[in-house]
Amino acid sequence: MTKQQEIEWLDKTIRTLGESTYIGATLADQRESIIADIRNDIAPLQLAWLRKSEVEARALYHDASKSLTEKTRELEALRASIDCAKRQLQNLSKTLRSFIEASRNTAEYATTTLTRFADL
Repeated sequence: MTKQQEIEWLDKTIRTLGESTYIGATLADQRESIIADIRNDIAPLQLAWLRKSEVEARALYHDASKSLTEKTRELEALRASIDCAKRQLQNLSKTLRSFIEASRNTAEYATTTLTRFADL
């Protein structure tokens, strides 16, 4: 079969199937690329390889998306833990400040009391 005969067969097939069929629409859509490949003696596309690559890429994307979702949940849990730790630290700081203030008051009272006894 000559290149011209292949192109004519392609056009006939597109007309026969019609663009309302999946194959007809696909061939019509790819017609110019197919004709260019025929004229330039380019081997047919390795669609099985392309499909396999697409499936692998989708699987990688799915795995990455799943991992991202899991890591996002872990990050949210860590943020919640950090917020909890901050609140605990603030409470401890308040308690420590209260203890320091009470210690100062006790020291002042003790100093005042000792001074009174010393004056007696």
